[in-house]
Amino acid sequence: MLVERIVEWTDTQQPWLSDAARRLFVNGRIEPQEIDVILGFLKAAAGIDDLSDRVTDTEGEVAYTPRGLDVLAGLAALCVQLRERLDTEMNAIKASSTSFSDLLGDHVVGHLLAQFDKRFHLPQFRRDMNDLATVSEEEAQESGELAARMAEANPSARAAELRRFKGRVDGLASRWEKVEAALSDEKANAAIALGKASIAADAAAKLAADVFVAEGDLLPGTGSDPWRVLLDAARRFSGIAAYPGHDFPHVDSARCVLCQQELDASAADRMQRFERFVQQEAQKVADAARENAGAAFATVSQVDPEGLTNDRALADEIGQAKPGLAEVLANAGAALMTRKNQLAGTWAAKNFDAISPAPAPLAETLRRFSREIEETASVFDKLAGAVARKQSEQRLKDLQSRQRLAGRLQQVNATADDLTLKSKLAVAHRAADSGLVSRKMQILHAAAVSVEAQAAFARECEALGVGHVPIRNFTRMERGRARQQVKLDTAGAEKVGDVLSEGEQRALAIATFMAEVSLVPGHGAVIFDDPMSSLDHARRERVARRLAQEASVRQVIVFTHDLAFANHLADAAAREHIEAHAMSVRRAGRRTGLVFAELPFAGAKVSERLERIRAMATEADAAAESGEPERSESIVRTGYGRLRETWERGVEESVLNETVVRFRPGVSTQRLRAVVISDEHYMEIHEALARCSHFAAHDASLDAPAESPTADELRADVERARVFFAGRKKLNDETDRRRREMMERSPGLKQA
Repeated sequence: MLVERIVEWTDTQQPWLSDAARRLFVNGRIEPQEIDVILGFLKAAAGIDDLSDRVTDTEGEVAYTPRGLDVLAGLAALCVQLRERLDTEMNAIKASSTSFSDLLGDHVVGHLLAQFDKRFHLPQFRRDMNDLATVSEEEAQESGELAARMAEANPSARAAELRRFKGRVDGLASRWEKVEAALSDEKANAAIALGKASIAADAAAKLAADVFVAEGDLLPGTGSDPWRVLLDAARRFSGIAAYPGHDFPHVDSARCVLCQQELDASAADRMQRFERFVQQEAQKVADAARENAGAAFATVSQVDPEGLTNDRALADEIGQAKPGLAEVLANAGAALMTRKNQLAGTWAAKNFDAISPAPAPLAETLRRFSREIEETASVFDKLAGAVARKQSEQRLKDLQSRQRLAGRLQQVNATADDLTLKSKLAVAHRAADSGLVSRKMQILHAAAVSVEAQAAFARECEALGVGHVPIRNFTRMERGRARQQVKLDTAGAEKVGDVLSEGEQRALAIATFMAEVSLVPGHGAVIFDDPMSSLDHARRERVARRLAQEASVRQVIVFTHDLAFANHLADAAAREHIEAHAMSVRRAGRRTGLVFAELPFAGAKVSERLERIRAMATEADAAAESGEPERSESIVRTGYGRLRETWERGVEESVLNETVVRFRPGVSTQRLRAVVISDEHYMEIHEALARCSHFAAHDASLDAPAESPTADELRADVERARVFFAGRKKLNDETDRRRREMMERSPGLKQA
C-alpha cells in the first residue's frame, strides 16, 4: 500500500509526507540522516535525478542507484523509524473503559457503555452518548419527583392526603376568584365610571339649586343637602300626620308643617316652589347616580383580600408542594388589599385618578396547581400497583444514570479520543511494514536493469561518444541499498577511474541518466546543473545535441555558467527546430541575483545585439534630456564598444558564414561554399571597426578636443551594420545557391 502511494506522490502523498516528517522530529529538530531521507522522497517525487550520484565511487567505478529505488530504500528506513515512534506513542496511551466502570448497570447508560470498547470510534456512538448526557430541566425535575414518590411507604394514604389538600386549594381558588372579580379592572372601571357620573350629576343639581336661590329672597343654603333633608322630613310629616290624603305641600287653609304658622299667599307660593325644585329631573338624576355609585363601591368594600392569606397552614403546604407559589400568593393578596383600599379611598375623596392596575390574576394558577395535585395523587394510586411501581423504579434509574453521565461525559469522551488515536496508530503501525517496501524494491530493481534498459544505455553511450568503451553492468548491495555499477569489460578488470578520462566518466554517468529518462513514460521535465563539467569540446557538442533531441519530447532545463556551452545548446536547438528560451542571472553594481530574460551580450546573435545597442541610444537620449550629458556620452561610448564586438561576431556569423567560430573545435569547410568577400565589403568592415574603436576608447588631448559621439550617430551606425549584415545574408544565400549549381554541373567538383 505504501509503495502505491509513492507512485502517485504528487497528487496524494504530500500530506502523508508532511505527517511522516512531523513524526521524525526529535526534541524540536530533525536529525540530518532523516532530512536526507525526506529530501530523497522529494527528489524522486519531482522526477529529479542528481548526477552527482552517478560518478566514480570509492572502488573506482561509475556507480548509481536506478531511478526510484533510492526513495524506496529511504522509505524502508523511515518505516522502521515510524514503527518505533508509533510503539512509543501507543505505549504512552493508558486510557481504559475501566475508569468509568461505576457507570455500568441495568439502565440506559449502562447498556450503552457496555458496548464502549467495540463502538467508541463510531460517530453514532458518540452522538448517542451525548444525547443521553443531555438532561432537560423537565427531566431533572421528573427525577426529583420520582425519587420523592418512590420513597413513600403507603401510596394509597398519600393519594387521599393529596386530595384533601386539593380540596383546600380549590376553596382558596374559588375565594381568590371572587376577590379578583370584585377588584378586577372591569369592576373598578365600572365603579369609577359611576362615581364620576355621580359627581357630574351633583354638579348639575347644584347648578339648578343656584338658579333656584337666585330667583327669590331665600336663606343661604337653600337647595343644599341639609335643606333637602329638612324638606323630606316635612313631606313625610305632612303626608303621614298633618295632612294625610293631600299632596305636598298642602296650602289651602293650612299651616306650615315646619313653623306651624298660617300659610299666606307668599308662603304658600314658596312651599310650592320648594316642591317643584325638589321634583326637578337634575336632582333625581343626581340622587340616582349617587345611589348607584355608592352601591358599586360598597361591593368593593365588602370583599376581604386579607382573608385569602390568613390560613398560614395552607400557605405552608402550598410552599412545600410548589416552591415559590406561597410567596407569589402573599404578594398578590397584599396587592389586592392595596387595590381595595385605593378604590374605597377614591369614593370617599371623590378623586378617581390614582388607581393602580389590578395585579396579575392567580385564580387560574391555583386551578392549575390543583390539577397537578390530582395528577400526583393519581400517580400514587398507580404506585400502589406492583407493575407501575417497577416501571417507575426503572424510569428513575434511567434518569439518575443519565445525570451521572452528564457529570462524567468529558472523561468518557477523553477516553474515547485516546483509544481512537491508539487504534489509528495501530493501523499506521501495520501499514508501516518495511517488508512490503523491500519486496517492491526487488521487483523495481529487476525492471531497472532489464534488457530494454541495457539497450537504452548502449544507445546513449553511442550518442555521447563513449560507445567504443567496453562496459558491463552488475548489481552491488551497499548498506541494504541496491546500486548499479558500470565496469570495464576487460581481461584485466581495470577500474573505470584508472583508464577513462574524467570527460569519458562524465559521459558514462550522463548516459545512465538519459537511458532511464528515455524509458520513463510521460513527458516530465528533466533538470541539469552544469552537465558539461569535465567534458571536452567534442563531447560538449554531443551532449548539447542529445539534450536538444530530448527537448522534442519533454521540457529540458539546463543551468550552466559556460557561455560557450549555452551557444552550443542554442545552435543544437536551432538545428533540431526546437524552441529555446534563454535566461541569465547577473550582478549589477552592488545588486546580485538579477534575472534577465536573455543571454549576456557576449552570447547573443548579431541581430539581437544590434537591438540592444539601439536601446542604449534611446537610453542616452533620456539621460541627455534629464540634464546628465556625461552619463549620456558614457552610454554612447559603451554602445560603440559593443558595436565593435558585434562587427567581430558578424564577421564569424555572416562574412565567414560560421566556417570558424570561437570556442567551437574544428573548421566547417562545407560552409565556405557561401563565403565571398569583395574589396568594398572589406573596406566597409575596416571603416566600421575603426570608427567604433575611435569613439569607444578615444581620449583626446585638451589642446585639440575631439567631438563626442552622439546617440543619433550611434543609431545611424547601428542601422548601417544592420543593412550590411542583411545584405551579407542575402549574398551568402545567392553564393551558396550559385556554387551548388556549379558543383552539380561539374561532378568533379563534388565533395564527399
